[in-house]
Amino acid sequence: MLDLPRLEQILNGISDGSLQVVAVETAVPSPVAASLLSSLSASYMYEWDAPKAERQLAELALRADSLDELGPRIDPQA
Repeated sequence: MLDLPRLEQILNGISDGSLQVVAVETAVPSPVAASLLSSLSASYMYEWDAPKAERQLAELALRADSLDELGPRIDPQA
């Protein structure tokens, strides 16, 4: 659950200068950044591991979903 009152305090502190934001470089990423980095790396690393037929089916499914979003703008007889 998000603590909105505390978030507002922090943002106000940054705004009025009582809190300072400092960028730092570290040797290892934070736990949150490490998780995001791992997910991103895995998606690229294993992108081509699926058999070609499965990739093609996935692409067709994405295209079908895109057509559903167009809905009434497409002439049914087309």
